[in-house]
Amino acid sequence: MSTEARRQANLSIQSGFQHHDMLSEQELLTLLLKNRGTWPRTHSLNLDTYAMVLAPEPFRAMQNALICFVTIISRMVIQLGVSAEKSFSLSDYFVYTVEEKHSRAELETLIEDILTSYSDLLRIESVAFYSKKVTKAVQYIQEHLYEPCTVGEIAEHLHLNPRYFAELFKKEVGVSPSAYIKQKKMEEAYHLLSRHDMQVHEVSEMLGFCNASYFSAEFKRTFGDTPQHVRNYRQE
Repeated sequence: MSTEARRQANLSIQSGFQHHDMLSEQELLTLLLKNRGTWPRTHSLNLDTYAMVLAPEPFRAMQNALICFVTIISRMVIQLGVSAEKSFSLSDYFVYTVEEKHSRAELETLIEDILTSYSDLLRIESVAFYSKKVTKAVQYIQEHLYEPCTVGEIAEHLHLNPRYFAELFKKEVGVSPSAYIKQKKMEEAYHLLSRHDMQVHEVSEMLGFCNASYFSAEFKRTFGDTPQHVRNYRQE
C-alpha cells in the first residue's frame, strides 16, 4: 500500500465512520433476496451509511455505494448457484446504468430493479439445477401459493407416490416439500404486507392459512418480526 493510500485509510478511520463487517452484509443480502428487495426495518445498513465513506461529493458517493452493492450481490448469487457469466453480465449492465443516473431518486429506483433482477435470476437458475419432476413441483408451488397446495396434490399432479416425491424433493432442494411451501408462502406474505395496503387476516386468508393466529406465529418464526409490525412500518 502506498503512503497516500495509507494516509487516506487512516483519515477514513479517524473520521468516525465505520464499515459494516462482511458477515453482516452477507446476512442482509440473503434476507433481501428472500424478501424480494424489502429492506429489514431494524437493520442499519443503507445507502447513506455506505455513501459517507466512499467519496467527498454526495451524489458520486451514492453511485459508488450502489456499484459496491452490485459487486457484492453479484458474487453472492454465484455462491448460491447462479452461473458466473450470467451474474457478471447483469452486474456489468447495472454498473453502466448507475453511471447514467443523475439523481438520488433515480438511484433509489434502480436499487429496487437490482434486487428484483438478482432475485429472479437466483430463482430461475436454482430451478435449472433440479430434475424435471422437481422443477415441475417448484413451478406448481409458485403457481398455487394462493391455495392450500398440499404435498399430496403436488405428487398427484406429477403422477408420483407421495412418499417417493417427498424424498426426491428433499434430496434435491434440501428441505421437505411442506417446508418449502411454507417458506414460499411466508416470502409472498412479507411482500404483500410490505408493499400493499392489506390487513394481516386478508393476507392469511389469501395464502390459504387456517387462521390468522397460526399465520402470525409462522411469520414471526420465519422473519423474527410480526406481520402487523411489517405492515405498520410500510405505512409510516
